[in-house]
Amino acid sequence: MKSLNKWILGGLLAVFTIVLFEGGLSYFGNHSYYGDMFSWKNFGLILSALASATLPLYYLYTTPKPQFGQILWRIAISLGTFSILHELISGTLISFFAPILLLWNTALLLGVGILILFAMFSLGSRITRISKLFSHIGLRETLLSFGAGLVAFLVVMQILMGFGIFYWPILWIILIACLILARKEKSHLNIHLENVNQFLATLHTQIRKKNTWIWMILLAGSLAYFYFGFSHTIIPYPTARDANHEYLYTPKVIADNGGILRGNRGTANAMPYLWHGLIASAFSFWKPITSITSLATDTFAINMNFWSGIIVLIFGIYLIIEALKFFAPQQEDKKSDFSQNAFFIAWGLLLAWLTSGMGAFLLFVDNKTDMGVLSLTILALFSGFSFLNLLYQKDKQEEADKTKKISVYLMISAIFFGFSIMAKPTAFIDLVIFALLMIGLWLNTTSAIGLGIMAIGAMGIVQPLYASTFINPTLGAIILAIGGIILAIGFIRGLLKKKPHFNIWFKNIISWGIVFLSTIVIFKAPRLAYQKIINNDQNWSTFPKTLLLGYQNENLGENSKNQKTDSKPQLLATLGTSESLSRQNTIDSQVLNEQSNNLNLAQCKQTSFDKKDLSANLQKAPGSTLREDFGRYVGFNTKTFKRSGVAGLVLKLFFWENNHCYGIDKDGVLLCQNREKLSTPSLANLEALKKIFENREGTVKNLIESGFNLSGTTTLDSVFSDLSTYYKEHSILTSDSGFDIPYRYLVPINAVFNWSLQNLSSYYTDIGLVRIFSLIALIGALLTSLTQLNKKLIFFISAVGCGRIIRWAIAAGIVWYGLGLMIWLLLAVAVFFQDINDNPTNNKTTKELGSWILGFMVFLLTTQLILNFLRIGSQAGTGPFGRYKASTGREQKIGSSFSDLTKTTTTYSFGAKNVFDLQFGQYSPLIEELKNRKDEDGVLIAGTYIQYFLHNQKNITLDGLLSQLREQMSDYNSCKTYHRLKNNHIKYLVIDPNIGTVGRVGAGNESLFHRFFAKLDSTESKVQTHGALTMLARFAQDGYLKLFFTNNIGAKYAFSLTNEELKSEFGSLSDDDLILLRAKLAVAKFFITQQDTSLLEHINQIFIKRLDKAEGLDDLANILNKKIDAQKLYAQIPTITGGAGLSNLSDDEKIVIAQYLILGQMIKAGQASTQISQLIQESIFGNSQIIALEML
Repeated sequence: MKSLNKWILGGLLAVFTIVLFEGGLSYFGNHSYYGDMFSWKNFGLILSALASATLPLYYLYTTPKPQFGQILWRIAISLGTFSILHELISGTLISFFAPILLLWNTALLLGVGILILFAMFSLGSRITRISKLFSHIGLRETLLSFGAGLVAFLVVMQILMGFGIFYWPILWIILIACLILARKEKSHLNIHLENVNQFLATLHTQIRKKNTWIWMILLAGSLAYFYFGFSHTIIPYPTARDANHEYLYTPKVIADNGGILRGNRGTANAMPYLWHGLIASAFSFWKPITSITSLATDTFAINMNFWSGIIVLIFGIYLIIEALKFFAPQQEDKKSDFSQNAFFIAWGLLLAWLTSGMGAFLLFVDNKTDMGVLSLTILALFSGFSFLNLLYQKDKQEEADKTKKISVYLMISAIFFGFSIMAKPTAFIDLVIFALLMIGLWLNTTSAIGLGIMAIGAMGIVQPLYASTFINPTLGAIILAIGGIILAIGFIRGLLKKKPHFNIWFKNIISWGIVFLSTIVIFKAPRLAYQKIINNDQNWSTFPKTLLLGYQNENLGENSKNQKTDSKPQLLATLGTSESLSRQNTIDSQVLNEQSNNLNLAQCKQTSFDKKDLSANLQKAPGSTLREDFGRYVGFNTKTFKRSGVAGLVLKLFFWENNHCYGIDKDGVLLCQNREKLSTPSLANLEALKKIFENREGTVKNLIESGFNLSGTTTLDSVFSDLSTYYKEHSILTSDSGFDIPYRYLVPINAVFNWSLQNLSSYYTDIGLVRIFSLIALIGALLTSLTQLNKKLIFFISAVGCGRIIRWAIAAGIVWYGLGLMIWLLLAVAVFFQDINDNPTNNKTTKELGSWILGFMVFLLTTQLILNFLRIGSQAGTGPFGRYKASTGREQKIGSSFSDLTKTTTTYSFGAKNVFDLQFGQYSPLIEELKNRKDEDGVLIAGTYIQYFLHNQKNITLDGLLSQLREQMSDYNSCKTYHRLKNNHIKYLVIDPNIGTVGRVGAGNESLFHRFFAKLDSTESKVQTHGALTMLARFAQDGYLKLFFTNNIGAKYAFSLTNEELKSEFGSLSDDDLILLRAKLAVAKFFITQQDTSLLEHINQIFIKRLDKAEGLDDLANILNKKIDAQKLYAQIPTITGGAGLSNLSDDEKIVIAQYLILGQMIKAGQASTQISQLIQESIFGNSQIIALEML
């Protein structure tokens, strides 16, 4: 069968050639933004990184016995050199003194970061020495010692958080104690240092011996990743929504409050993710250092999180070596050295992932913790492969004496797997893959495949996330049973024909499982149990599932007490396309329009309601926030593949019949076959569909039935729309134009360039071509391993494939939630290249074909890395963000005279507050007002970044897409709404009106706008179903709410003008019309078009009419992001203009009054129309808007 290899590789080479040509054209067509990145500036940044790397690399190349300390110093110096070159090229160094401050800040961040990492290593060294884990201390043990220290550090942080003693003095005492411990561990640490020095000497020899340029390029690329990452994470605060709402937000709150806030209605009310301990500690460690630098605590936290990428890079490289050693072909009964070419490919793949838009953006911008989770997973894999290598290296005579000493590596692997799953359940798939590999090595391929099938079936039974989209519990049970039968057959075969190490494997696998479960039970179960008890959750049947597959933090920044206790354990993120389409709790229009209990505020305060009264008639908000959020990235409904090209050719093999519907969902296929009846909504077509589905049960039949019982949000159009959506997402349609395939089938396996609302690419997809080539290579690896009957490779490739199938089966579509699978994939590709290039049994033709395929990967990776670094260079901070790194910036000083009102000066203490005022100036008045609020006066926040910057974090409710608020107001009863919000400790409502943007313009996201604003008729003049904003307008109109602050002038008029004032401008309107008008004014940008600017003209007129009064002064202040006492300031105008000047005013008052007087002069001169129009439009259409309301 080995003769088939050359045909397989020949076919693989042909596929690579076609995909490279067609895929390359598609790639650059969908990633045209790279054209803008080909600039001298970006190339200059790349060259500066490579030039800086020459200092440590030259030392490594020329010194036979390089020392780790010398390498470290040279890396530090080269980092400083790069930092200066980076800012010079970016143009952010605005004074001669700035480079000195830049070097000082860089040295502080690097020094404290290395100090903490060294303390972790010292702790790990102490633990491994005292526990006598290792009988021999080599480089492998040195790396694992650091892992032990890292895990111990994270556990200590969790303990401090839990006991509420998470304060910086305590953390510094622990750090100092670890450093004192290091002094006592000096002799042991010297052994580790000698291991590292020996490794560097070996590396020097390898570089000088062969492939020098390849070594240098990869080392330089790795150092460049460090330089860019370190520099780009020197930012004043997280600017990405995910970091701002969770990844940095929760650790920041914990650090600021000395631990978790038990009982808090908001963030940090329960134990956070494991990796959050490192980030929270960074916030605390940096607090005393802020006295000697302008860098904020946030900066150090973001920078420390970046070190997780370096850990992944370093340990990933050594994991590659361990894996290649284990799978290296046999030569003359001895294991050969691993293939350098395969190692280089794997290293290049790892670097490509880390520097890709997804990988780099993950840490540099989004500041996610997933890379930290991956670092723990890699430690687990590294330890596991160390066990495999050591076991297979031992002679039979040594087994009895040394197996126990070897087994410790497998047990360490189990512990690391336990902690990685506690860090985030995404690592569960990696655990399954490794378990399958061990089962295959212990028994046989049959057993591994059987267990893999059982794992897939278990997903159907457990139903994590949206597994029901593909596997229901019944099908899951069948798959589980089939897998069990296959496993039993394999087990019996394994018993009859025992492999070497059979008994050793059996004992170790059982022990591995016990240690893993013990780790989870000891460190996670008590927290979950405590959380259930304080939440009065009596449903303990889901506890085992949550223990393995659920988040250890029941609160992920949202209000956990509002969540159902019987919610499914979450394994991974998903597209959310399996949203139930059956109508539940539809809003009855009679309930909505009922005017009962229409009490004024005074009467309402005297009225009481029990919980049953308050919850009656509340309705579920339309749409799925999960679907809407992920739909922005992965698309809705279907993707059409053309009948031409590689994709078309492959699809024709499976879907050969034209104008035909394919699929396993019978209802979806049946709807697809009758799609012409869905093109025109009518009762006649609905009757026809009812007849077709009369003998069927399920979602489709329920939808059809709802069309005959229309109420609330259910209209005939919506029923037909839902039916169309159902068939598009549950069937494959072939036509003359191509193949319409549901996105939910495609995205989980990442076989397409993802779609987004903005364009055909996103930062998740820029490594898509590399991913496709890797998946093709994975298939080639499976085929060649089968032809060679290479059992170890079959086990390995099958296990990796099973992991990807599990991820697909649970509908996990977003790339970064499967980072572990990327590591498995690059390992599989590396092992494949090692086998086809270094296997002595391969003939000359096979090796030549392998070399050509290798060349394809080298070309692809080289191109990808260049593009990746160009993209990273393009993300270099500019303006205030760039100047922040050197604590040197420009600020405006407000003078006391009109002639010299503002003066720009250079400051050498340019900090986060300076940058914040420039970026989020609209938040400042509100933050100041809420600074001293009572804890019980909570804040509901929707869509803004403001919660991250609030001083008081008690009772903060995050309602990102307004689902909670809309449901709380859904009975359209102002008095009951008032009591519900009061009972939930909500006094202030803070909304970013721009969250409606996606729902307004994005296909598939209309439900977001219906929930956010309202569902309107075709003329947008009548409300069909109320949303949050129309409900708030009613709430304000009834006198329960007042405007607290806004920089949106339309919103100000919506929530502050009386009915009479609005009628005087807009004419006679009914109460319902006034409510809709107020809501439209609040988000006027969505209702002003080139064809209809009437709303804008009305706002202009209101502004002009009020301008000569105190109200007009206040309007102007709001537009300028200022909050003033307008009545008081207006009264002082005669004194100010009479010669008193601005000396007695605050800076905000000076700015407002100066602009007001200038505008008044322009009006008198008849020159103000353009200025006023510009002010109004900036206020209404600006991206930085905020609406803050206060309950009376």
